[in-house]
Amino acid sequence: VMQRFCEAHPGSIYFVAAASDLEGEMEFIAREGVTGSSFHTKLKADGERRKVPVLTLDRILAENDFPDPLLIKLDTEGHELHVLRGADQTLARAGMVIIEISTWMEENSLGRPSMMEIFNFMDQRGFVFYEIAEPAFQRFVGQSDIPVLVDFWATWCGPCRTLTPIVERVARRLSPKVRFAKVNIDDAQALAQRLNIQAVPT
Repeated sequence: VMQRFCEAHPGSIYFVAAASDLEGEMEFIAREGVTGSSFHTKLKADGERRKVPVLTLDRILAENDFPDPLLIKLDTEGHELHVLRGADQTLARAGMVIIEISTWMEENSLGRPSMMEIFNFMDQRGFVFYEIAEPAFQRFVGQSDIPVLVDFWATWCGPCRTLTPIVERVARRLSPKVRFAKVNIDDAQALAQRLNIQAVPT
């Protein structure tokens, strides 16, 4: 899919690599299809075990001519924090980072980070906005050791678009003393009803 997308958009770069915080070789559990393949070999899972070469995102960035600002999308089945730790220079050039993470599996003994560990890591590097899916909301707010300001918004909401740059400036000024989150009410309707969100922006 990505290869076809890049072919249709001149200037796009399609690049395949296994990434982590250390370079070398790692064992990988490959499952049929994409979903579920993982570096977390301690997890009980079926699949073919393979040794694969691994690079850091910083190495990949240094060896390729990617335009700024970078858009980074991670979905690495619990390996996100490892990938991020090998990406300090990459994150400094990123305009946006999208991290697709599990909101319920926190198996630290098996090498999987908690959601809050990833949020704290990104907070420390100046990333202040998070689009929170409904299952993660209570954990994100309830486990935070600092105040959390939540912006409830919708894609069709004109005033939300007007407010966004103002909230971004406030977020950068107050971070890391205050954590910020965004919730799209169309994607989290039950949460919005439970919290009595009757209008946006709220």
